[in-house]
Amino acid sequence: MSLCSECAAIQVTCCAKELRDILVTMGDIARLSEQLGGAQDFWEYRQPVDPEYLDQDDDPNWNVYTLRPDGTRKVLKKTAARACIFLTETGCRFSEEVRPIVCRMFPFTYTEHGIDGIDESECPVHLLQDGQTLLAALDMWQEKAEKWRKMLYDELRTQGEYLS
Repeated sequence: MSLCSECAAIQVTCCAKELRDILVTMGDIARLSEQLGGAQDFWEYRQPVDPEYLDQDDDPNWNVYTLRPDGTRKVLKKTAARACIFLTETGCRFSEEVRPIVCRMFPFTYTEHGIDGIDESECPVHLLQDGQTLLAALDMWQEKAEKWRKMLYDELRTQGEYLS
């Protein structure tokens, strides 16, 4: 069983946090919609739940790329329990290449200029096997994260016309 599956089984995942919204790009929407037979009712414009989201001093273009003039942004809808609508008992229902880019990059922290580090604070690291690292358990590597970081910002820069 993967760490994400174990986490999902106990419902403490990063995608089920009260103050967590999952930002989606136009590319994410297209990839997810294709998997959902053309459906587009899985996302919405919403203001950030966590006011700290707006504090992006280390990444000044983030709000430029993600927020509309009314302060809303594209995010996945949530269930009544405030979890991502694609979260199942075994983790995300989509493969890695279909998931929103910000989900693929977790637990890396990043800015437009590069990968900053790893944030283990939301992962149940107590479930790791002896000697296992979080990145190994998640099959996540800095090279993957950097590829997706570039993809994320490329998509964010090109979607600016869709924000207003």
